[in-house]
Amino acid sequence: MRKKLFLSFAVLAIVSVSAIAFATDALKMLDMTKLSNGIPAGWELKVKDGKANTSIIENGGVKAICMRSEKASFSLQRKINVNIKDYPVLTWRWKVTELPKGGDMRKDSTDDQAAQIFVAFSGRDSISYVWDTTAPVGATRSFSVPLVMKVRIVAVASGPGDAGKWVTVTRNVYEDYKRLYGSEPPVAEGLRYQINSQHTGTTAESCLESVEFQR
Repeated sequence: MRKKLFLSFAVLAIVSVSAIAFATDALKMLDMTKLSNGIPAGWELKVKDGKANTSIIENGGVKAICMRSEKASFSLQRKINVNIKDYPVLTWRWKVTELPKGGDMRKDSTDDQAAQIFVAFSGRDSISYVWDTTAPVGATRSFSVPLVMKVRIVAVASGPGDAGKWVTVTRNVYEDYKRLYGSEPPVAEGLRYQINSQHTGTTAESCLESVEFQR
């Protein structure tokens, strides 16, 4: 009896440790089961230009947050504290239903995207992963706001080929940072999901279903 009881506890201990290890393999950044005024818990709406238009949809029973821009620029953002060395991989699932006509991240006058995932690091560095209308996948751009931030933009999707489809994107942020900045990445302190179409004076629409850091 004691032997059986010991084995039962041993099995439970192994299962518990395995569950904890599995749980920490990913840091979930977006919890669509918890909403506050239509916004995912822990996130806040920031409007730069125009009027924000957000909505919640369901995809096979899974909720997603959608944003529509009409000559506007706004975002959902949240504070985070992620050691990129421990969690180097960022993966997210998004869908673009309307691209801003004429959008091209390579020019200030047309720098509009239907969706971008923006990672801010301690200090002033940041990386923005965008679904661009025109710039090809792999295209990059750099700019700085003096004394405020440095931005490296990377096109991870381009054009209408996958428009209307749910697409999963996976990036090794650790390797991207080293390639773009030439040094080891500091702690990631901010995450943003953004849309803008004010430069081209057009409309854009996209949805985000999930985003998380992984080992």
